[in-house]
Amino acid sequence: MLRSHNSLIVVLLLLAAGAGVSALWLSGKGLDFDAAAGAVPAPASPAATPLVLSTPGEAARPGAGRGATARYVGVIFARQSADIVARSEGRLEAIAASLGDHLQPGDVVARIESDALDRQLEMAEAALRSARAEELGAEADLKEAEARYGRRERLVEEGVLSKEELATARVQVGKAGANLEIMRARVAEQVARVEQTKVSLGRTVVRATFGGIVAARYIDPGATVQPGTPIIGLMRSDDLWVRFAVPETKGAALSVGSAVNFEVAGLGVVIRAVVGHLAPGVVPMSPEVIVEAKLEIPASLSGRIKPGGSGLVSSASGGVGIAQSVNHLP
Repeated sequence: MLRSHNSLIVVLLLLAAGAGVSALWLSGKGLDFDAAAGAVPAPASPAATPLVLSTPGEAARPGAGRGATARYVGVIFARQSADIVARSEGRLEAIAASLGDHLQPGDVVARIESDALDRQLEMAEAALRSARAEELGAEADLKEAEARYGRRERLVEEGVLSKEELATARVQVGKAGANLEIMRARVAEQVARVEQTKVSLGRTVVRATFGGIVAARYIDPGATVQPGTPIIGLMRSDDLWVRFAVPETKGAALSVGSAVNFEVAGLGVVIRAVVGHLAPGVVPMSPEVIVEAKLEIPASLSGRIKPGGSGLVSSASGGVGIAQSVNHLP
C-alpha cells in the first residue's frame, strides 16, 4: 500500500515536470513569434533632396550616362517692360487692349472722355477765325493809309497841301501798321491755343509706345484717371530672353557670349540663344549660377514665342560636362 502511494507520487511529479517543460518551450516560441509579428521596422534615413533633379525619362535614354548633354528648365521673359499710363484727366471711356494682346507701336490702348476738350477746340478755332478777319481788316487799313500818304506827298510837292497835312498822313500810316501787328499777334495767340487744345485732345487717346504683349490690365472703363495713372502693363516682344540655373560647380562651362539651345515647350522647335548675363543664385543651401540668354527668334516664329513660356535649355555644342538633369529655378 505504501509502495503504490509512492509510485503515484512519482508519476504525478513526472507529469508536472513535463508540463512545466512544455509550457516553458511554448512560452519561448510565443515570444519569438510575437517579436517577429509585432516588430516595427526602423524607419530608413530620408534621402537627401538633390539640388539637381533628374529629367523624367532621362536615365532611360540611350547615352544618358556620363558625358551626356545637360538640359535645364528655362523660363522666357521680356527684358524690357513698361506701364502705359494716362496723359490726361477724365473718365475712361473704353479700353481696346486685353491681357495677352499683341500690340504694335501706335495701336490704341484706351480712350478718355473728351467732350469738354472738343468744345474748347471749337471755341478756340472760332476765336482764331475772328482774329484772322481782324488781321485782314488791319492790312486793308494800312494799305489805305499808305495810299493816302502817297497822294498827299505828291500834292505837297505840287504845293497844293501843306507839310503839316503830310505829317498827319504819316502818323496815320504808323497807327495802321501798329494795329496790324496787334492783329497778327492776336492771330498767333489763337493759333497756339488751337494747337494746345489739339494736343490735349490727342492725349485722351492712349497709344502703345512700343510693340509688345499686354502683361497686365490695371483698370476698367468708367474709372477716373489722372495723368500718370497706369492702364496696362506692356512687355516688349521683340527682345525675349530665357532664364535658367545650373549648379555652381558646373557654371564655368558657360560664359557670356556662348550659345545654348532652347527647346520651346509645346512647339517642338529649338531656338538658339546667346548667354548675356551670369550671376550667383540667391539660395545659400543650393549653390547655383543664374544664366540669362537672349533668344534669336526667327521671323517665322514671331508672335508665337511669348513671355512666361518655358522649355529645356541645353548646350549648343552638345559637350558641356554638366549632369544631365533639370535644375529648379530659384
